Amino acid sequence: ASVKYKNFWTDYSKCGGGYRYCWAGYDQVVSDPWGLGYAHECVHYVADWLTQHGYSVPNMAGAGNANQWINYGTLVSSPQRGDVVYMPLDWPGHVAIVEDVNSDGTVHVSQMNWPIGGYYSEMDLYITPGVQFIRFP
Repeated sequence: ASVKYKNFWTDYSKCGGGYRYCWAGYDQVVSDPWGLGYAHECVHYVADWLTQHGYSVPNMAGAGNANQWINYGTLVSSPQRGDVVYMPLDWPGHVAIVEDVNSDGTVHVSQMNWPIGGYYSEMDLYITPGVQFIRFP
């Protein structure tokens, strides 16, 4: 499956989106409550964002691949702010946060580590086959 997007933006910052592990280096091992361990990865950014916004993120005991996140939340068909979006980008995929649902049917997402390792970015994502939305309580 392919991922289509528009309005990609980054300032090549390692600290965008309120990420609390800015001080850490890319893939630096960090202690976190989710059992993910590696800073500046997409899954680490998403877990941090969800936690800061009051969502319940379990300890994933090392399930640090995006394609494993489907096991920890509920799949939904209508995205809303705060949902995790899974994108089937090669193995092991990629996750981002739905920041907003746009009137044109795209979703505005924030993310870490795509397409440039360890950096924060935003884009408007088209909902194409393979893109899935995961909701956490």
